[in-house]
Amino acid sequence: MSAKIYSMKSELTLQQGKTGYRYNIDSFALADFYNKFSAKRIIDLGAGAGALSIPIAHANPGIKVFGLEITHEYSCQASENAKSSKIANYHVVTGDIFNAPNIFANQKFDAVVSNPPYTKRGAGRLCADPRKNVARHEIKITLAELLEVSAKLLNEGRAFFISMAYNRRDEFLKLLAQNDFHETRLRKIMALPASPPKVFLSEATFKITKPFHEEAPLLLRSPEGGDSQEAKRIATQYA
Repeated sequence: MSAKIYSMKSELTLQQGKTGYRYNIDSFALADFYNKFSAKRIIDLGAGAGALSIPIAHANPGIKVFGLEITHEYSCQASENAKSSKIANYHVVTGDIFNAPNIFANQKFDAVVSNPPYTKRGAGRLCADPRKNVARHEIKITLAELLEVSAKLLNEGRAFFISMAYNRRDEFLKLLAQNDFHETRLRKIMALPASPPKVFLSEATFKITKPFHEEAPLLLRSPEGGDSQEAKRIATQYA
């Protein structure tokens, strides 16, 4: 069984199981962040049911979008979501991220996108649902390993996109340098202007240094109460 998560005016719909990990705005915010980029072939590592890559495919019908997801249940749901949304430029594969270079026969991509687990391996408490644990904790793959695989998949000068917990930002920047990535664009996500950032969105270019730009933060709440106008826009467009 599945539960409808969002429906756009364009009839793009996304469904997820009634149990297991639940999506939040981070995937949709990253899709919105990505959509300023130009590419012909992109891959979503850890695609889940397509909450990140299906909106990207819908907004960019002229590109080829691939999803790679280790959990068969989720990859089947992603395929159904793309089919029900009449998206022809999306293809999802069931497989391990570590095997991505072999799965795609060493083909290269213009962009890698990912909304990986935020909780560092060995930190935090696990729950009774193993699917939630895999989505939230670094059980299957670490941030370091994700960047190592991404470097093998990308064309030189092309980009890696990620949403990640802000408390891991220093670690992330060190890992970028170790894998010959250079951060090009940054956006922080916070509740209010005076709130500490909880999540960041990053674009990093592989092997080539480009000018760095930090965008205005994505504020989720309005000072008057309720959701901010931009959060509403993203919710209307993607969620």
